[in-house]
Amino acid sequence: MDNKEKLRKFEDYKFDTLNEFKELLDNINSIRNKEEGCPWHKSQTHQTLLPYLLEESYEFIEALEKQDKINMKEELGDLLLQVMLHSDIEYEKEVFSIKDVIHCLNKKIKYRHPHVFQKKEKISKEKAEKIWEQLKQNTHKVSYEDSLSSRLISKLKYLEPIKGTEIISDEVSKYGFAWENYSQILDKINEELGELKEALENKDEQSIKEEMGDVFFTLINLSFFLNIKSQETLNQANKKFIKRFAFIEEKLDDKIDKVTRNELKRLWDLAKKDKIIKNE
Repeated sequence: MDNKEKLRKFEDYKFDTLNEFKELLDNINSIRNKEEGCPWHKSQTHQTLLPYLLEESYEFIEALEKQDKINMKEELGDLLLQVMLHSDIEYEKEVFSIKDVIHCLNKKIKYRHPHVFQKKEKISKEKAEKIWEQLKQNTHKVSYEDSLSSRLISKLKYLEPIKGTEIISDEVSKYGFAWENYSQILDKINEELGELKEALENKDEQSIKEEMGDVFFTLINLSFFLNIKSQETLNQANKKFIKRFAFIEEKLDDKIDKVTRNELKRLWDLAKKDKIIKNE
């Protein structure tokens, strides 16, 4: 396909997309219409919609991990719906609209990519990342309200905790607050486990919660240091456990609640050795 054909195809794509977006605006207006709209949608606020934003994000991640293109398309649509609904809430208040959201995004894209929209020069991925970070910093005046810790609190407010810890590790490492090697992290894990044991022995409920949190936090730090995705790894461990438990259920049929702990352990050890489970 030559450049003219690519350009023509892109122009057709823009035209079709704009038409679809116009219909989407009409649909959002219809379901949130105060007189004839959907009662559920009319009652929604930013706060009541937040759980759905998180849910749809996780569902897209799941579809992506499975490489399920049909569900990826559908889940991205669900995420777009959330953007449209949040924007429409503010449009009704005459604060901002989806047009303003898109306008801000366009400005940000152009500002943070001068090598594309201004100088039009070819640069490395590493240099592009440095430019992005520098320009991002330039858009903020450093103050207490906009310090790294303050921005992290805002960013992590509605994030799943594992992702939040990974973001913290990534952000603070840019300021030199980072582990030098995995041995340091393992030592820290042992230290935190010792403190957890002490809290358990003292039956100090608040300290137990705090120390458990520290153990989790440090384990995720180790995962991040080793460039291992904690959420993905934990999901794999969950699936592996379920497969091993299913092996036991199959062996015992409907007698699983009637066997001894020793028998359960024997079957669990068999499940761990099962080649099919290991290879799945």
